[in-house]
Amino acid sequence: MMVTGYSKDTSVTEKPNPKWYGKVKSSLDQLIFRIVTDQTQEPTALKNHEVDALYPQPSADLVNQINQIQGVQTFLGKGLVWEHFDFNLKNKFLSDKALRLAVFTAINRKDIIARTIGQFVDGATPIGNHMYVPGQPGYQDNVTSTGQGSGDIAKAKKILTDAGYTGVGTALKTKSGESVTFRCTYSEGNTNRQIECETVQNTLKQLGITITLKTSTDLSELGSGNFDMIVFAWQSNPFVVSGAQQIWTLKGGADYGFNNDPPMEALINKAAASTDPAEVQKLMNQADVLLTADAYVLPLYQKPSFLATTTDLVNIRTNDTSSGPPYNVQEWGFKAS
Repeated sequence: MMVTGYSKDTSVTEKPNPKWYGKVKSSLDQLIFRIVTDQTQEPTALKNHEVDALYPQPSADLVNQINQIQGVQTFLGKGLVWEHFDFNLKNKFLSDKALRLAVFTAINRKDIIARTIGQFVDGATPIGNHMYVPGQPGYQDNVTSTGQGSGDIAKAKKILTDAGYTGVGTALKTKSGESVTFRCTYSEGNTNRQIECETVQNTLKQLGITITLKTSTDLSELGSGNFDMIVFAWQSNPFVVSGAQQIWTLKGGADYGFNNDPPMEALINKAAASTDPAEVQKLMNQADVLLTADAYVLPLYQKPSFLATTTDLVNIRTNDTSSGPPYNVQEWGFKAS
């Protein structure tokens, strides 16, 4: 298929490429990818046959609504996408590692999961690695043992007290007397992320921290650096080391929170030069231990993928890589009537 039309914020139109050399020729005359920015409208669009397939970020309400629509089939899977909270270390408060560690220790990841994907994904658990997701060779949990994401309020308060903060549990202040407050940014219309930020807001009140919620239409705040704490997801790929070089090294292009950890970077770069898979996995996990200790990014969970289609649409299936379901678009078609 090739792009033949585009309407900003509305749709992308594709038609079969006459120069396609593959054995399988598309049976579709055209394919329109509609851009539905309001998640609440997606079930209605599917029910009214305005679209034949949806590949949304699922929430409990969305999944329940779609499962009640007649003539629709759904597929739930797990892939290389993982949700996380990130800090911006250029923030005058969050530049302090003790504060970051206290915040991450106070956050209860199991509670967040129970309020979000745990309502429709059986057995969902926190993810414990920044380099690998569960199911990939090399995955091991390097986070849980640190206490980050444990929801241990008492431990978090002790971290702050030991670091010289005052007003712990009431109105937190730095050693210089400044009241600690920052923003938590999430994607507009994303129910799960709204719940995640609201949960953090309520949790951090117990430390005496005031959190302001902020929505984003396109997460452009990442590139501009206009955020304090933000929740989003990374789409990992099978090339773990090159992805880590981009995301976790200061000059990699996607170190949006400006974390600077030369020993951690050295381990990643050493892994990039190795041809031994076992050594690569060992080095990457050593790097992950250091990254975890930085209290810079808190992994939450491996995100579920959710595909819903009308039952007459065939050969479309989940694909939890960055290509998504359209990886085999030339095979899509409708059942013969």
